[in-house]
Amino acid sequence: MKKFLGVFLVFSVFSVFLLVGSAMATSYTNPDIYNNWPGTSPITISGDILGTPSVGDATVNTAIDTSGTEYLASISIDVTDRRIWDALFINVSDFNEDHWQDWDFIVYSSAGGDSWNPTGNDQIPASEGLYSVSSGYEYEYVDYSGGRTGHVNGIKKENLTWASSGLSNVDWSSNVLTYTFDSASIQLGDDFGIGYTPWCANDVYLTPVPEPATMLLLGSGLIGLGFLGRKKFFKKNRKEARSS
Repeated sequence: MKKFLGVFLVFSVFSVFLLVGSAMATSYTNPDIYNNWPGTSPITISGDILGTPSVGDATVNTAIDTSGTEYLASISIDVTDRRIWDALFINVSDFNEDHWQDWDFIVYSSAGGDSWNPTGNDQIPASEGLYSVSSGYEYEYVDYSGGRTGHVNGIKKENLTWASSGLSNVDWSSNVLTYTFDSASIQLGDDFGIGYTPWCANDVYLTPVPEPATMLLLGSGLIGLGFLGRKKFFKKNRKEARSS
């Protein structure tokens, strides 16, 4: 039992120092768990995708400054056979059943080698990049017969405002689509989330509420330190009792 407690205390203290060392960055990885964009009519298909591209897991990396404020650093999404253009939706806080569609930003980007907006959809903006989303916005829906017609693939351009800064790069390589954001540009609150869909909405992605594993480490670390402090406290009291 003593050996177990010793190992637990070592792990606990180590986990706290590990957290301190990594307090400047956090990473959240979540699987693709949705077959359809919630609120749209399910399409009758076998599995998750209709044609190409195929969307997989996503990893969200954040940065934390010295005051404890968390900012969006990058988002990487597994995307195979990317083509035409896609939309990334960002909710900076309060991402839950009641507010998950309260999008704050959207990024429009095109796949390399494809022309921008080849379907002639006049409801998406004329330029790629980062846009802030106004309240009371309206979605844009797929109007391409080869995709999930009637499913969400963006937000109408009249509800968007161009953000001159905030997005530094969009890159697709080795089947990973990575969005890199400017430092301290998009501030995050609790329970933030993202959504992603290609132009044909043949596969969609939405994050669940982030539940970082670091909370488990922090909890075990604090419990361990509590045990350690309690042990030292009683040891000190026993010494004082013997000396008196």
